[in-house]
Amino acid sequence: RAAPRRPPNFNFNASHDGPWVAVATHSTLLVGVDVAAPRGGGPRGAASLEAALGPSLAPPEWAAVWAEPTPAAQDALFRRFWACKEAWGKARGDGVTAGFGSAVFTRADSPSPRLTLAGAPAADWRFDLVDLGAGAALATAVGPPRAAVDAGGTFVATLGARDMAESNLRDALDAPLPPWVEVSVAELVRE
Repeated sequence: RAAPRRPPNFNFNASHDGPWVAVATHSTLLVGVDVAAPRGGGPRGAASLEAALGPSLAPPEWAAVWAEPTPAAQDALFRRFWACKEAWGKARGDGVTAGFGSAVFTRADSPSPRLTLAGAPAADWRFDLVDLGAGAALATAVGPPRAAVDAGGTFVATLGARDMAESNLRDALDAPLPPWVEVSVAELVRE
């Protein structure tokens, strides 16, 4: 009897913040996910966020945050940018060391943000952004296996098809991502 065929690049990623936990998997592309929920104490606003986390966003992203009319709206847009950056860094494998300031996102107010790296559109990355309500955001990033960053080599060693043909990469990037499914803890952990 033949062993089951393993997907070439199966990988997963998880995130939790506030009351949410998210897990994403992909069989072909790198995948990262991030949940960014509001902190206690109320909105901080752009000035406080930029003072604490300045290098995390690029100047055009900070300009978009500053343009929001209220501290709550500024916080919510910041979290959308942050979730995209975290999901991208986690998909690559280098997390918050990914150089967030050099990754510029546009359209963080839409479900399909776009990434620019070194001034060029990163067409080999795709993002999905979900509003969880109350200013919380959930971002998913999928991208090419060749973009994996792995100091120890253990992550890259799990990728069976790191150098995908461009047509296969395009097909995988163009395929719709499945919708998120909300599941309660009681549904996951049965007595």
